Amino acid sequence: MSTVVIANQRISTGFIVVRHFFYAFGVALHSKIKGVTKPGINSIILSTLVFCYVQMMVPAVFSQGWSEVARAADGVYAKPYRFVGKIYTFWRNGAVNQATGFLVGRSHVMTAGHVLYNERRESPYMVMFTPAEYNGAAPMGSANATSWVVAQPFLNGNKFYDYAVIRLNRPLGDRTLGWFAMEDWAQNSQYQGEVCGYSAQLNSAKSQFKVNGTAFGSLDWDPRNRRGLHWSINNVPWMGGVSGAPLFLNRNGSYRVVGIYTGAAPNGIGGVKLLREVRTELQSWINNNP
Repeated sequence: MSTVVIANQRISTGFIVVRHFFYAFGVALHSKIKGVTKPGINSIILSTLVFCYVQMMVPAVFSQGWSEVARAADGVYAKPYRFVGKIYTFWRNGAVNQATGFLVGRSHVMTAGHVLYNERRESPYMVMFTPAEYNGAAPMGSANATSWVVAQPFLNGNKFYDYAVIRLNRPLGDRTLGWFAMEDWAQNSQYQGEVCGYSAQLNSAKSQFKVNGTAFGSLDWDPRNRRGLHWSINNVPWMGGVSGAPLFLNRNGSYRVVGIYTGAAPNGIGGVKLLREVRTELQSWINNNP
C-alpha cells in the first residue's frame, strides 16, 4: 500500500471498490459453480455475506494496535491531544483532502510534506487547521494558513524529506493553552513514543486515534549528514489520514516531538526523524515567519 496519503474520500472509495470486488467475486463464483449466467437468490445471499464479512474485517485489520482518544476530559480536549488537529486542504480540481497536523508554536503547525504538495507537483489553494476536532466540533476554533514551507528536497522529488510547517492567521496555541516542544532525535537512539492522528479507515477521521510503541531509527541514509533520516514502529498497520501526526514523548508532563508520521514502513509505520538538521531548518523558518 502506498505511503502517500490521499483524500479520505478516495481512501473510502478504494475500500468500497475492494469490498465490491469481493461482492462480485462471490456472485461470479457461485454462478460458476451452479452453471448459471445470472445470479439467483442464493448467489445474492452468498455474495452479501462475503460483502458484510469484508466490511467487518477491514476495520478490524486496520485497528490492530490503535485505540480511539476519548472526548472526555482525559481525551481529545486534554493535553497533549488538543495540540493535534485536522488539516483540510482545498484543491483547484474541487477535492478537499484531510490529514493531521500538530501545533509547535502559537501560530505554527507541523505536518508531512505530501499533505501540501502532491505527486502532480501541485499545492492547495487553501489550507485550514482545526485542533482537537471531534465529530465535526471545533472547541478550540480553526485557522487558515497564511503561508507554508515544504522541504526543498521533497519539492525536487526526494520523498525521504517528507516534512513541512504551516503559519496560521490566528494564534490557536493560545486557545489550546500550549503546543508541542521539539526535541532532536539523538543519534543511534530509539524511543518509547506515541503517534496520534485522525484515521480515515476507522471512523472517517471523526476523532483521533493513537498508538504506542518503540520507534527505531531506520537504516536509510541522508547523503547530507550520513545519518538515518527515518524512524519506524513495527507491527502496527498503516492509517490513512494520520499523515502529518506527531511522534512524541512524555518527559514528565512535557510533551516533546521527535518525529513526524508520514505513512507505511516495511514492517509497520514510520516517518521522518527530527534530526538536529531537520529541527533547525524548521525552527529557522518559524523564527523568520512569526
